[in-house]
Amino acid sequence: MITTRRTCSPIAGHRRGGPPKCSKSLAAMEHGEFVRGLREVEVISRLASISRAARGGLLPIGVDDATALQLEGTYVVNIDTVSESADLLPGMGLRRLARKVVIQTFSDVAAKGATPQHFFLSICLPSSFE
Repeated sequence: MITTRRTCSPIAGHRRGGPPKCSKSLAAMEHGEFVRGLREVEVISRLASISRAARGGLLPIGVDDATALQLEGTYVVNIDTVSESADLLPGMGLRRLARKVVIQTFSDVAAKGATPQHFFLSICLPSSFE
């Protein structure tokens, strides 16, 4: 059980040139208060402000791309969410959607100057999917 709750100051501070003033807030994130009502750019900004990866990464966190951490080598990792409402065009089959997902993900990695070598897939399907 989490008993401590800290939240971020308004994102308006970020628009004035500085990052939003955030501290770690697992409780707020669990309840959606950390990101409720924010645009994607604002959510990324808030998450970057509390992320050790954002401070220690080889590449800064951007708006919609990938970041890197040095492990036993350097790996550029990207995760994109694809949703039916935004990405599945009328008449588009699953094969074409899968191709679109791979191209989007690999292009984000290539945009960082890396060579895509592997693909990880995370998929969420509605209970009605057969």
